[in-house]
Amino acid sequence: MLMKLAFLLPVALSSTAPARPADARWRPGGANVLVVCAADDADRDRNGTPDSLEAARYYARRRGVPAENLLALKLRPDRPGRGRWSYREFYERILKPVTAKLAAGTADGGRFSERICYILLCPGVPVSMTAVPKAPKGEKYWFRRLTNRSVDSYLISPEVNLQVGIDAETGFPVRSGGRLLGTTGRDLALPIFGAFASPRGRSFRYLRHEAVVNFYLVCRLGLDLKSARDMLDGALYAERYLRLPGPDERGAFRPAIWLDMKYRFASDHVMSMSRLMPLVQGLRGSPFAAGKGLLRVWPLVIDNQPAEIGAGRDVAHKPTVTATIARDGVDAEGVTLTSPRRIGRRGRDVPPVLYFPPGCKVSCWPAPGPKPRSAPAAGRAATAPATGPAGPPPGPLATARVVGIDVRRNRLLLDSTRGFVAGGVVKYVWGGEFPARDCFLFYGFYGLGQFEDVRQFPPGAIGVHVDSSCMRWARGAIRRGIAATFGVTSEPLSAGIPYGHLLIAALARGHDWAESAYGALRLAQRWMGVVFGDPLYAPFRSKGLVDRTAPVIGPVTVKPAGRGAVTVAASLAGTSPDELADVALFRLDYGPTARYGQCVDFFDWPQPRKGRGVKGRRFGYSRHFRWTLRGLKSGVRYHYRLTARDPAGLETRTSDAAFTAP
Repeated sequence: MLMKLAFLLPVALSSTAPARPADARWRPGGANVLVVCAADDADRDRNGTPDSLEAARYYARRRGVPAENLLALKLRPDRPGRGRWSYREFYERILKPVTAKLAAGTADGGRFSERICYILLCPGVPVSMTAVPKAPKGEKYWFRRLTNRSVDSYLISPEVNLQVGIDAETGFPVRSGGRLLGTTGRDLALPIFGAFASPRGRSFRYLRHEAVVNFYLVCRLGLDLKSARDMLDGALYAERYLRLPGPDERGAFRPAIWLDMKYRFASDHVMSMSRLMPLVQGLRGSPFAAGKGLLRVWPLVIDNQPAEIGAGRDVAHKPTVTATIARDGVDAEGVTLTSPRRIGRRGRDVPPVLYFPPGCKVSCWPAPGPKPRSAPAAGRAATAPATGPAGPPPGPLATARVVGIDVRRNRLLLDSTRGFVAGGVVKYVWGGEFPARDCFLFYGFYGLGQFEDVRQFPPGAIGVHVDSSCMRWARGAIRRGIAATFGVTSEPLSAGIPYGHLLIAALARGHDWAESAYGALRLAQRWMGVVFGDPLYAPFRSKGLVDRTAPVIGPVTVKPAGRGAVTVAASLAGTSPDELADVALFRLDYGPTARYGQCVDFFDWPQPRKGRGVKGRRFGYSRHFRWTLRGLKSGVRYHYRLTARDPAGLETRTSDAAFTAP
């Protein structure tokens, strides 16, 4: 269960200065990234290159990273077992070589570390380790009790951690003044909290160049080779093509912001959610208030109910918003909602009118009745008369469309108020269907250790789930196409998860993913966090172009994969920037004749209303297709063709070809 660590959150919207992108002179590029991979990782696709090294080279090629910025480590030989790494192993096999690389000289006489801002870890590099010894029984301080820390967070300040040294006897950092590294709050914080949400915030590269900070931001790309490539490719597609279609423009998808608002846990994140509402609604001082392009108000999908989005045995819970109409709160123009309630000790909830997306349809329901009496104590007879079975819940009294929002007066302006009553409940239910395909930005909570599988994330999607076990959510989201997310190795405390209002404000102001994520973290280094995604990814620096280029399919290969089985593989090709940025869903048609008759479709989503426990779901935009056909008749000639469809709906289809099943 997520434990709250109380901090006073800065007000991200305190300035009314117009938003401006991060200074272009200080934007980092591939030369500012050190890519770390495992040289002895498994070669699962059997192409002669370890998957981790292949992922590193793929990133370097796509992002223009110099070859000397790749650091391949031997991590597996002579390592006993497959359990969690010890701090000693991390110190010898990862920390030492990474620090040595950073301290190395360059051809121009400088130090390698002078140009590095980010460290990117590829699949195959361990995620967690035992960095703190087990605390004695009765230890009350969380920083001393939690032993399982993320490898990523200890690479943020590698030079400092190396200088502290390692105790030869215990295998943990050397104690200084009776203190063990990583067991006090000052060991865990970074001085950039909230720095990039400000309209005048400088970039992290500027801070490094001017020696304001002496650490690095560490990200991790994917869970395996496939997800590593797909996360990067989705980010590159969004950087080029992310845009909001105009009101009358039809597009393949309309990216939206999803907010899952829960009020029972982590009051600091509830406060963050409240500060996020006016930001994404485009109120004064918000980067979404510019009124054009990417910075105009985004479509919103909001849920403020206790149920988790997607939860449910037969019918998944849809995003739903409710609020109560105030006494004498109905007139001919609209309804006034009840006053905001307090959150935490200092916070105050935003006006509930901001929970309702502009233009949505709302309904008015009768005020809830009194709570039922508790059951009588054992041995006492019930005094209330027996009643028959409860009837069906009452229907709505009226429906209307929201035509405007008066934030100052906490009023919803409606096209009709006929049937709306004081004390009634105004309700909005998201009208879409699962699987949802428009969730580009997600921030919310709280389903402990859960991932509700109800979203097909569009290319470049970003999401953070506030949960002590959010690594499960992060892994599930990565498999469904998300480009950037956040996970933890153990109980992070509430300050160990990025605050949404700081994260989204920084992204919207043009900062990259690494800056935005770490600038929203109170507990950032020597702790639990794992920031998944390309550190350079900056979706709101998109060129905002329209994708009018159909995907280009490269050579298709067919290789035997056993008796009655073949593996069909292909990648997108091309030479122009549009072609190189494209991603696609793939469909493989095959059969004994040119009419085919069988196919591996663009996506497969059985039981769309169920959020968990469904096997065989397949989805994801990619530049790569690989599929093994089984159950073929040996010696029979099969025809096949491959189709690629990009996010804009443009398709390319190969000509008919054939293979003989082994």
